[in-house]
Amino acid sequence: MEILKLDSVQITYDGIPVAEDISFSLNEGEILGVVGESGSGKSTIIKAVVGLLNSGGAVKNGTIRYKGENLLEKSERQLRQIRGKEIGMISQNASTTFCPIRKVGDQIYETLRAHGKISKREAKTKTLDIFNKLNFMDGEKVWNSYPFQLSGGMNQRVAVALAMLLEPKILLSDEATSALDNISRNQVISELIKLYDMGTSVIFVTHDIDIVESICDKVLVLKDGRMQEYGSAKQVLFNPQNQYTKHLIQCTRQLRGTGYGKAAGNEV
Repeated sequence: MEILKLDSVQITYDGIPVAEDISFSLNEGEILGVVGESGSGKSTIIKAVVGLLNSGGAVKNGTIRYKGENLLEKSERQLRQIRGKEIGMISQNASTTFCPIRKVGDQIYETLRAHGKISKREAKTKTLDIFNKLNFMDGEKVWNSYPFQLSGGMNQRVAVALAMLLEPKILLSDEATSALDNISRNQVISELIKLYDMGTSVIFVTHDIDIVESICDKVLVLKDGRMQEYGSAKQVLFNPQNQYTKHLIQCTRQLRGTGYGKAAGNEV
């Protein structure tokens, strides 16, 4: 069943179009990969979904429907009720999501409390349970740590854990693995798949074709803010029709030959 649909969306910054005629859908229990080079509009599009475009950004045309309702007609107050609980988001650098001078546990509790009635003891019990399921080495230590005391990979993993606690219907992953080493990357991807197994639909923004090939059901290819190709992962990755898509995939295959990706034993 369709849960999210973008139809002919145009996004501008200071009146200048940066994404044009974007149309795609996301079904329940589906992972959509959004790929393209830097500046292609990947992050801009998913930020538009939850109304988090930077200053000067606006959706000028089209509709963004979540469960049939146009999010562009929602007030900021209404969107705040949807963010996190209904539609979660993990950014490229989750450490910037957390306040550096407040303990991780306090921030998790505050987020959970904003979306429902819960005591701090209950929040901690639920969080440590999730940490345990995600094989954190010392969940209690993470709960009591400040974000700056954790590695970038661990901050990303905490962000995934928080998303799992909120149980969103959709998770937007914005280059969430791009700044990580291979071990941390694979841990985060494994945890994102667990979210998917819980019934959460995922939009996975990445430049890494290997990841898309491993986990995605559908793929959207972007260049300069325009759709180049869209369809099933099998169709787009193994029988691309667009010249840019062919070029993107060819570059990835060449990188594999230099010791990167699956050919180097870094299977996701």
